[in-house]
Amino acid sequence: PDAVAEAISQDQPTDEAKLPDSAPAPEARPKPQPQPAQAESAKAPDRKDAERPVKEASSKKKSDEKQFNADEITALLDKQKPSGGGAKRSTQQASLGGEKDQGQKLSKSEQGALEDQLKGCWSIPAGLEGAENFVAVIQFNLNASGKLDGRPNVEKSSGNPQFDASAVRAVQKCDMAGLQVPAGKQDIWNDVEVTFDPRAMFGL
Repeated sequence: PDAVAEAISQDQPTDEAKLPDSAPAPEARPKPQPQPAQAESAKAPDRKDAERPVKEASSKKKSDEKQFNADEITALLDKQKPSGGGAKRSTQQASLGGEKDQGQKLSKSEQGALEDQLKGCWSIPAGLEGAENFVAVIQFNLNASGKLDGRPNVEKSSGNPQFDASAVRAVQKCDMAGLQVPAGKQDIWNDVEVTFDPRAMFGL
């Protein structure tokens, strides 16, 4: 028994394990600095910079509209320009009280000669009341030979069919007798308007 007790005593540690007086304090770790939000790190676009493309687009649109309007107006003006070809319509109005608008005009002697011819061919209907106050404009065309080309037209009526018809007959009558017209002024005789005014022709 003594040997067993001795063996047991040898197996036990002689010194008791000493516990530390106090546990070591945990090391203080620095608090992590808050990271700036990624949204904040990216600088928000300047409002002026954001508005600039819109303004530039609006300005470009207005510029394009102005250019379109200018081009459109130019195209319209080009369409309105008279073409170089085509026959010219004379606005010559052989006097008998009328004005001549054409660049090439009748001389006073030529005008007087035409007036005398038409006066001699015109007969105002007898008994036509107020005939001295009537005025009719007759338009007719003459060919290169001075002959009537087509029927005379009443360009401006006097308001009295009998008076208008008498003026038309005067032109036809003179044509049959042969109108004397000067050569070299075909552009005038090609389209003539004659004012039949009794007061100017007969002094009524």
